[in-house]
Amino acid sequence: MEVESRLGPKGVKPRGALTIGLRSGVCQNCVMPRLAQFLERLPDVDLVARPVDTLEEIDAQDVNQVLTTGWPPEKDYVVRRLAQARDLLCAAPRYWLREGRPDQRQALCNHR
Repeated sequence: MEVESRLGPKGVKPRGALTIGLRSGVCQNCVMPRLAQFLERLPDVDLVARPVDTLEEIDAQDVNQVLTTGWPPEKDYVVRRLAQARDLLCAAPRYWLREGRPDQRQALCNHR
């Protein structure tokens, strides 16, 4: 693992507390399914997860790292893209005929 090789001499495993901030969707869909594997690989890491739903909460939650979605903040943070997601909007053909298809994301505010 690249991170492990950067943390110290070969054979030395990370240990101590790691406090991460997570958006609920990221936590549920990306972190939780892999949590057991993480803890098995790094049993000496005490993982503390805190909810972070807005960029303003990052400093308030006192976290070491944040896993979130959206555009990177314009603050002085080190940002690394882990994955890219695309939105897919689906509706029944009858709905589109009745309500019209939105051409911009903001137009969805007018839809049910």
